[in-house]
Amino acid sequence: MSKVPSAKQRQLLVAVDWPVTQDLRSEAGLALQEMKHSFNSAKACLSWPYLAGFFDAEGCIRVLPVNSYLRLELGQNCRSTLEGVKEFLDAEVPNVHCNITKKTGSANVLTLSRQADCQFVLRRLMAAGMLVKRKQAEVALSLGESHRDCVRNALGNLVGNQSRYQRLDERGCLRTYEIMLAERRLRFLISSCKLDDVQRLRGHLHALRSRHELLCVETRYHTLRTDIRQLLK
Repeated sequence: MSKVPSAKQRQLLVAVDWPVTQDLRSEAGLALQEMKHSFNSAKACLSWPYLAGFFDAEGCIRVLPVNSYLRLELGQNCRSTLEGVKEFLDAEVPNVHCNITKKTGSANVLTLSRQADCQFVLRRLMAAGMLVKRKQAEVALSLGESHRDCVRNALGNLVGNQSRYQRLDERGCLRTYEIMLAERRLRFLISSCKLDDVQRLRGHLHALRSRHELLCVETRYHTLRTDIRQLLK
């Protein structure tokens, strides 16, 4: 593997000649850490098959609960890795719009949120051999033909139980949409300096958020109880 050009070739070369003594091992370990955070990966993403394997391992396909839009996300601690992917997409996808943002902790996330970009990239990844997330991609690409909630449920069944108790059901999606409209209205009123209306809407928005939070908890525990009963049968 150390003879094959890749993003980790330098690290693999160090691992091949791993030192015997403890002192040299410590130095080699520090060198690996430095390579991990400083290597230039802009040239590492050279092909769609490379990106297909990368997305299979680290990518995420989402259907937003409010507007039924697709979103593709690729997370990494090392920002330069995502910058290499972004450079590749900029060259390969016509007029692509993607950005890299810093999330909680040390994670960075590259996001594609335009429908045309997401659909184009998913089709190219499937053609390049994406396997693990292939069924998810097929379901996501049917979004224009299917109801949003059907697609979200199908994706949820494919990705397993990791976020089962955090996913919004259909009513939760509708509540989220109502909150989004109220927030948009509030921004308009603030910009228009309609202070009396702002105060009333803030109270209404607080009530909407509180109710949404409560109902989400109720739904979560209802799902949990249902799962427990199924396991006890």
